[in-house]
Amino acid sequence: MEVEWEKEGAESWALPDYGPPRPHSLDQADLRTAYGESDDEDDRYSLERFEEQSYVPDPLGSSTELMFSLGSAHAATSNLSFDDPEAQAGKREALRQLVANRAQSSTQGESLFKVGQYGTPKGKSDLPLRGKPQENRTQKNATRGLHNRGQISSNDDFAKAKWRRGGPADATFRLPCEYKEFQNRIAQTPGGALSHADFLRQLMQETGAYVRIGVKNPKLIEIWGRESQVLAAQKMAQHYVNETSQINRPDKSKIWTKISAHSNVKVASQKVKEFEYAKMQGLRKAPAHPTYCMYLFLWPEEGPSLSHCLVTHRQQLDDMRASHDVHLYTVPGNYDYIFLGGTNEESLYQVAEKLRDLWHGLYLQCETEIKLFLVAPPAASIMRMSIIMDRVGDYSKAFLNGEKLPREQALAWGPKVQGFVEGNKEVIQTNLEKALELVLNMSGELHMRAKFGSFFLGEYKKPETGYTYTFEEFRDMLRLKNVEGRLLPGISLPQETIFKRIKDAQDLLAPWGGIPLESLMSIKPKHSASFDYQVEGDAIIRVEVSFSQPLGISEFEANRARIFKPQKKGTHDGLMKPMQISMIDFERADWQFEVKAFTLYQGDEFHNDLEKFKQSIRYTWNPSASSIGSAPKRKTQFTRGVPVTRFVEKSAIELNVIDTPYVFELARYDLYKNVNREWTNAKVSWGGSIFNPEWDHTLTEQADKIERGEIPHSGGLSTFFPAPQNVIDKAMASWDEDEAKKASDEAEQVGDEAKKTSGEVKQKDEDEVKKKAELEARKIEAEIRIRKHHETEQLKIFMSKVQTLARMLGSPEPEMGEFLDMDIGTLF
Repeated sequence: MEVEWEKEGAESWALPDYGPPRPHSLDQADLRTAYGESDDEDDRYSLERFEEQSYVPDPLGSSTELMFSLGSAHAATSNLSFDDPEAQAGKREALRQLVANRAQSSTQGESLFKVGQYGTPKGKSDLPLRGKPQENRTQKNATRGLHNRGQISSNDDFAKAKWRRGGPADATFRLPCEYKEFQNRIAQTPGGALSHADFLRQLMQETGAYVRIGVKNPKLIEIWGRESQVLAAQKMAQHYVNETSQINRPDKSKIWTKISAHSNVKVASQKVKEFEYAKMQGLRKAPAHPTYCMYLFLWPEEGPSLSHCLVTHRQQLDDMRASHDVHLYTVPGNYDYIFLGGTNEESLYQVAEKLRDLWHGLYLQCETEIKLFLVAPPAASIMRMSIIMDRVGDYSKAFLNGEKLPREQALAWGPKVQGFVEGNKEVIQTNLEKALELVLNMSGELHMRAKFGSFFLGEYKKPETGYTYTFEEFRDMLRLKNVEGRLLPGISLPQETIFKRIKDAQDLLAPWGGIPLESLMSIKPKHSASFDYQVEGDAIIRVEVSFSQPLGISEFEANRARIFKPQKKGTHDGLMKPMQISMIDFERADWQFEVKAFTLYQGDEFHNDLEKFKQSIRYTWNPSASSIGSAPKRKTQFTRGVPVTRFVEKSAIELNVIDTPYVFELARYDLYKNVNREWTNAKVSWGGSIFNPEWDHTLTEQADKIERGEIPHSGGLSTFFPAPQNVIDKAMASWDEDEAKKASDEAEQVGDEAKKTSGEVKQKDEDEVKKKAELEARKIEAEIRIRKHHETEQLKIFMSKVQTLARMLGSPEPEMGEFLDMDIGTLF
């Protein structure tokens, strides 16, 4: 790369080598060109692009734009005979005198950007000025010279005429950058607000040379003219380069000031970090001062161990130390207690309260955190020899692999399938009852759903041999403790197929309000959006907004906005799941039954920028909002420049699952990502879920009771899968009839013999009371037993509907559709 122009005092041009002086004879065409005459009348006004404009007088220069006069020379030579030798000599003498007069009349201006610096003659000519076309000039004549380089125009001077003949440039000059950028630099100089073409115009007007930008190299200037003209043009261009090179040259003193300030900030920040680190190291040890107050916190034996808490919640313990300036440590060999030391007894008490809350949360998480990854056995008709894990982005998905089972193995596979299915049902029911017993004791925002999509594994154990699993090996691998996975929205079916299967499921689903299922596209969807708002570091704050359309108003409005606590960017799932039961199904859509726990920001906890962003969110209606099957088009608008990395627009319709209290929600997710400050086109994925609307209400009420310090109700199947009361009443009526018949039979066996003595009458009364008490106890036990039976039946009905919907949304083909690779909180 040529950088000579950057060196101080360097010049990127050289004088053209014209060789030794030699006589030059001008023919008649040369004289006519020099005197402004032309053989072709149409070429009189054939001007170049820089001459087609009527330039106004340059306001920056004090000199006047002048052309030297050719009137006397023309008068002296017009009557000469070109065949006469004396006339030829007179002609040459007249031209030499003309050039000499022009060189003597040149003056030098005061400023680089003023007209007249490089010696334009002061006398005006009778010829029209360049760039001042006559009034009768036509568009055809104005542009003809641009296409006919070889035709000499009457307005051409010597330099331009030389270019028209097709001769090579007499010299070149290389600019430090492309011409357009160089012109912008000139405009940035003090007093140099020039137009786009002024730089070239100045060169041609002040030096008489003809200048053009190189065709293939926009940094190169080609110059035609006499030796003095070429030299003047190069010198003037070099002056422009020298002046503009000072514009972007930074001030070394300012640079050093910035470097010094930045260095001081880094040093100060490092000192603060070192001080905080040393202080934290001290707070993790026993206090050196013997007069400190001391507390001992007994860590309960129930739940996770103290060593587990110290390892997994180290940052939370450090926050307690720093915020209260309290020593929090353990003594080797005595891991039943946490020792607290400090000068403020109130601070010690507050830390003890936080430790109690920490243990309570860990205990509930340990007891209620159910994580089951199961796999449904496929039918023998689609079963393959092995299972393979295929990488899809940052996750891995399981697919059937290999040939179909041979006939002998297919016959043996049939009885195994039923055993696998029954085993999955037993595991799900046992763990689900255990989780629902204590899930009501958790605080915060809780949501319970069964969802349909595509299940992916983040962490798993690879096969010991090869790269495939047998079905039994894959099932056992999923039960390992360290396996991590999640369900993502992504039904592996085309949009038209999803709609067709839903319309065909008239015995399973029904829209609300009596709308026929065939009119699925006319159901107005519900709209919401989720935003990933990036704060300091890699922390992401999730903002969710729901939109509604009030009656009589055509526009949507944001009626609910929630902001979740920041989670670390890059994790598989930023939200805690106390319960996660996932099923990988090769015949159907994958599904997952889960309880999500959210931590919400309170109104005074987040900063003003986040509040302004929340207030700026708007929903712009367009035709795509009227139907879930419309083409995706962005509807959510917010302030530009906010640190939102991506957002998802959700459109969902809800259908009733016939003869049940459950709701099936079909949702479309349009993902928009911020790439180089531009929003990408929507990436569409589909998901579905089934839930009971009463679940969220129950969980919210119990969480409110915990915050108020009240004792919540016990959970279990009776809370989330209650048996219908009419079924219980009917069962109890049948039980009463059975008991009455049994009592009647006993009475017939005893007979009607009356007791003679008072003692026998008294004993009979006592037996009657005892029998009534036993009957009431048996009735209570029977009711509990009947309720539990029917609650289990309700759970089976729910799981059956889940399986049916999974089959409706699934495909046995090993294809992977679009999926949403992010967590969107309560939207899925």
